Amino acid sequence: YMIFPYHCLTNFIEAKNGRQLKTNYILDEAIGLQFKTIFDLIRANSQSPNKMIVEGLITAFLGLILDNIALEKQEKSGQVQLTSKILDFVNQNFTEDLTLEDTAAHFAYSKYYFSKLFNSLIHCRFDNYLNMVRAQNVISLVQRKKRSVADAILESGFSSIPTFYRYFKSQYRCSIKQYLKNQNRPEPDQSQLSPIAYLKREQDF
Repeated sequence: YMIFPYHCLTNFIEAKNGRQLKTNYILDEAIGLQFKTIFDLIRANSQSPNKMIVEGLITAFLGLILDNIALEKQEKSGQVQLTSKILDFVNQNFTEDLTLEDTAAHFAYSKYYFSKLFNSLIHCRFDNYLNMVRAQNVISLVQRKKRSVADAILESGFSSIPTFYRYFKSQYRCSIKQYLKNQNRPEPDQSQLSPIAYLKREQDF
């Protein structure tokens, strides 16, 4: 994660006009790649003496958020707290045999009511969110802890390896092997590229 200076957020806060983001997640892979590209550029230039570069990239990043995530009136504080508790519970237990029924029972709701509640709060189905968290953990285990893909899948809570492969292919439009290969490709020489040229080259892959 990264903390942005407050003075870089003033236009973003003004544009929100007291509203909140309708969701905290980007599920579209192409848009997600745009976010990652700008984020990587911000990180790569964080120590640059030319602060205008970083501030411009932060502005582009926040603008991309407003372009791709709808705004809505602020939720009541109770809803915000409940959302946080639900996501914390899932994030702490996704490696187990976690189900919609289990999670609903933990919060003393019926399966059917909780399913609708989760959808209204998180703006995606419970199983989609759970699988997204698990898939991201698989990627993290393989990249950072050098687990084999098979071990990472089973350690992340998927019921079987084929289940993971079906989910991953449907969401990422490629195999896990292709995804990891793209992630590990050599970065271009950023000193020879403007941010715009770098973004265009990233989109060409």
